[in-house]
Amino acid sequence: MEAGFDQLFATQTGYADLDQCIAKTRDEKIPLLLVLQYPELPLHNNASELAVRQRVRKRDVSFGPRTQEGCMAGILS
Repeated sequence: MEAGFDQLFATQTGYADLDQCIAKTRDEKIPLLLVLQYPELPLHNNASELAVRQRVRKRDVSFGPRTQEGCMAGILS
């Protein structure tokens, strides 16, 4: 897996921005591949954002509060 990573991220495209992104990813090789050695590691570390995301998604789907009382409930919570 490491050899494949090295080969993939040794690519030079000729596009400066893309080459810069590839180099940044290559520089993060060790932390990115830690999950292979320790599969119990979470793939992300933003549990607080995930907790809020469900409420935000519900609000987006329902197009926000429908009444003045609903607006006030959102402010008070």
